[in-house]
Amino acid sequence: MTEPVDGALDRVSSDIIDALRSDGRKSYAAIAKEIGVSEATVRQRIQRLTEQGHMQIVAVTNPVGRGRYTSMLLVKTKGDVELIGAALRTLPEVTFAVATAGGYELLIEVMCRDGEHLLAVINGSIRPIPEVDSVETLVYLKLLKLSYQSGVWPTTG
Repeated sequence: MTEPVDGALDRVSSDIIDALRSDGRKSYAAIAKEIGVSEATVRQRIQRLTEQGHMQIVAVTNPVGRGRYTSMLLVKTKGDVELIGAALRTLPEVTFAVATAGGYELLIEVMCRDGEHLLAVINGSIRPIPEVDSVETLVYLKLLKLSYQSGVWPTTG
């Protein structure tokens, strides 16, 4: 089976991702048994899914845990979102950034040491980008839910 060209994942790839979302340390053999394919198929699919950017296998930390000061930034722009995105990719504090529709053109997650560090990132690295019009800051206070086991993956069947 090969992946469809429209970006949707086929059932095997979707099932592999679902298996890893429930337990990112699950072995290839366990996934293969669970979804009814060979271990080699699982290994090849995982390699292809990561190479193509469909997924990453990483440890997920609590964004408001000790020593982490995480915030969501809502950004209004007056220019090309792609140019701003290129600048944001260079900032080590930026952990997530997406172009959005609605009142803000960008949604950015940043992880800093403390409020002073956050202010330095906003005032020294983000606001100086010429296309940035304004930044609204939402500081995370308490984790209420962190789960990657929900949601619907687009599949072809």
